[in-house]
Amino acid sequence: GWLMKDAGGLCLDELEDCSAWKRAATALAALQIRSIGKTGRLLEAGCKDLCISTLLALVDPFLDVMADLMKEQRKIPPPTLSREELSELSATLKQALQCLAALRMSDTLGHSDFNPGNIIVGRERCVFIDWAEAHVGHPFLTFEYFLAHLRKDYPHLVPFESDFRSAYSDTWNSIASPEQVAESFPFSPLVAVYAYAVSAGVWRDAERLKVPGIQGYLRSLTRRMKQEADLLQRPRVTCRN
Repeated sequence: GWLMKDAGGLCLDELEDCSAWKRAATALAALQIRSIGKTGRLLEAGCKDLCISTLLALVDPFLDVMADLMKEQRKIPPPTLSREELSELSATLKQALQCLAALRMSDTLGHSDFNPGNIIVGRERCVFIDWAEAHVGHPFLTFEYFLAHLRKDYPHLVPFESDFRSAYSDTWNSIASPEQVAESFPFSPLVAVYAYAVSAGVWRDAERLKVPGIQGYLRSLTRRMKQEADLLQRPRVTCRN
């Protein structure tokens, strides 16, 4: 950070102008599009692999660990998830991943910590910083993290969410069909939470899983996944054949 060149702007979390947020959404899509075809090099450079095939292979191992963690919860509320509920979550999650795969959006560079504090907006450009959580995967996951921070911390900007989504979508429409873009959005919230949960790998570390705070955090992410899965099923969202 001390050696980083001055980006010449302000962090997005200091700006309440919705036009700055739209610019950030547009710049993210443009950067991701430029990364298409370079994902192999990005993985070699150390980006995490969050491609759909990788995520699909981890669904059952991850949820098996979450089933064990649910049994270890001693305080209720919040409610635990039963084996049956986790099995339903597994089916919905796999369906969402398969639907995204069927849409054939290109894998791109992604940022698992894409929050307004890591976005610098200048007069002529946006700069994204803190790439310690860089990954390769479906592009819309990063945009979902952007929206999640918006809804959590910037309620006064939530009414403009559709504008930010349109700015992001319009840039993607330059290389993908409107149907590919529009049909990716319903599945992205669930997959984004799941990808975030598995990306750190802490769920596979037996020693770190003994830490109560980590157990609780993973359980909370799994409950959030169940909420998103339930929303996806009401009304039931289906993917193209």
